Amino acid sequence: MKDAIRSKFHQIHLRMLQEVQDNGMVSYKVRAELENALIPEEVLLSNDEIMRSSSCLNILNKKLFKFCALKTSYICKSLFESKFFDVINSLDSTSSDISSLLLSQYHQYSRELDDIIYDFDFAKEDQSVIAAASSCLTAIARHVSLFEFDASAKLDIDAEPSDWDSAFYSSVAVAKCAEWERNEKAIDIKARTEFWNWYASVAVTDAFEFAMLYIEEQES
Repeated sequence: MKDAIRSKFHQIHLRMLQEVQDNGMVSYKVRAELENALIPEEVLLSNDEIMRSSSCLNILNKKLFKFCALKTSYICKSLFESKFFDVINSLDSTSSDISSLLLSQYHQYSRELDDIIYDFDFAKEDQSVIAAASSCLTAIARHVSLFEFDASAKLDIDAEPSDWDSAFYSSVAVAKCAEWERNEKAIDIKARTEFWNWYASVAVTDAFEFAMLYIEEQES
C-alpha cells in the first residue's frame, strides 16, 4: 500500500513541479488530486488499509493547509490578536475537544473577517492581508472538515471562493492579487512563483512524508 501511494504521489508531484516551471504556479486541479486521487483505483486494499490510507491523506492535506497558512500569516497579523495565530499553530492536535474548540473559533474569526471585508476598500487597499487571513481560516476549516475541493474545477477561477484552498489564498497574499486580475492590478509575479516553487518543492513533500509516518506507525 505504501509503495502504491508513494508512486501515485510521485506522479502528481512531478506534474506540480512541471507546472511551476511552465506556468509559475500549480493548478487547482492538480492540487485537488492530493486529496481526491492519491490512492490508485487499480490497487485492491483491505478495509483496514482503506481506513489507514484515508487517514494518511487527511493528515497530508491538513498539514499542507497549515504550512501554507503559516507561510503568509505574518501578512495579516495586524487584523487579529496573537491568539488567532496560536489557533493556527494548534492544528496538529487530534483531540476531539480541540476540534470542537476549533470549530467555535473558526466561526468566531470568520465573522470578524466578514466584518473587516465589509469595511474594506478593495479598490484602494492592499488585499494581501485579507488573502492571508483567508488562508489561515481555510486551514482551520480543513482541520474541522468544513472544506472540500471542487472536483470539477480545473483552475482557481473555475471554483467558488468557498472552495479555494489555503495555497491559493497564500499565493494571492504574496502576489497581491489573483492571476486573473493581473491586467487590472500590479501582480508580483516573482513572489508568486517563489511561493508556488516552495509549495511544490518543500511544503508538499514535507506534508507527504509526515503523513507517511502515520502509516508506518500503524503498520509497526
